[in-house]
Amino acid sequence: ILAVKTNDYLKNLASVTLSKIDSTVTDIENVAFYINGNDTIQTSLKSEQELSDDRLAYYRLHSNIREILSSYALLRQEINAISIRSDSGREYTYTKIRISPPLDIREYIRSENQYWEVSKGHIVLMKKLYGFPYKDSLGYVALDVNEKSLYDIISDIDLSQTGNVFLVNEEGRILAASSRSLTGELLEEPYISCFGEKEAFYRDVKIGDQYYSIYNSAAISNGWHMMRS
Repeated sequence: ILAVKTNDYLKNLASVTLSKIDSTVTDIENVAFYINGNDTIQTSLKSEQELSDDRLAYYRLHSNIREILSSYALLRQEINAISIRSDSGREYTYTKIRISPPLDIREYIRSENQYWEVSKGHIVLMKKLYGFPYKDSLGYVALDVNEKSLYDIISDIDLSQTGNVFLVNEEGRILAASSRSLTGELLEEPYISCFGEKEAFYRDVKIGDQYYSIYNSAAISNGWHMMRS
């Protein structure tokens, strides 16, 4: 009975925590949406080809885009940097917090409209930019997200302070954990064996010399899960 009550309490706590994560994800995705719809971004990316031979005009365009990106980065404390790569190969980046390695948008581009990527030291939302009203391709925008801001949310569920809590993507790659060095790494045993699409509890799982219960949450809207031991 005690185990059932503990599991129910943990599920309720996890539900509240995941709701906060889901809300944060939605807010960040909305920033990318607003960037795509910004008039200055639209006009600048459409006209940059025409300014290729006018250095002064292109410098002004570059400054205008960076100013817009800085205003959006300041909207959310979770955002470290925002970068745009146009279809002509030009890049425009605003960095709020210096990170190592620096964000390289080229590493994350693929043929999808919107998706999340995780690599060593980076959690990145990618969105394809389209021109209005004809939806012609303009390039991509990348939002680099602060791992610690996500961990600060999930750390509230670490009741014992002796186990581990992870935020992971749909592949089981770590997005947030107590150590930033784990970002981008694949879950190791025994966590990866307990990872799955559905919510589940696993009792008496040996980790080192001790036995723990492991909780795998259901996925939120973008496929992320939380795991706790």
